[in-house]
Amino acid sequence: MRLNIYYRHIIGAPTPKSQAVFDIVSRSSLLREDCVFVGDSSSDLDAATINGIDFVLRKTDFNNSLQTSYSGLQLENFL
Repeated sequence: MRLNIYYRHIIGAPTPKSQAVFDIVSRSSLLREDCVFVGDSSSDLDAATINGIDFVLRKTDFNNSLQTSYSGLQLENFL
């Protein structure tokens, strides 16, 4: 299956998430204030924060401590 037809950028390890976010924003000529990072881990939050992008926490059974410490917007799911 060719997934590249569904995505503009596919970035993974070993690229750090903060660098990946920077690269996507830069290559796409996006304004940071027009972006939002939806993630479920502290490394996702860190990548958004480092790049000055708003963050939305997707709540899971595995990030309870982050749910408690993060005071921003949190979502159960997208349905």
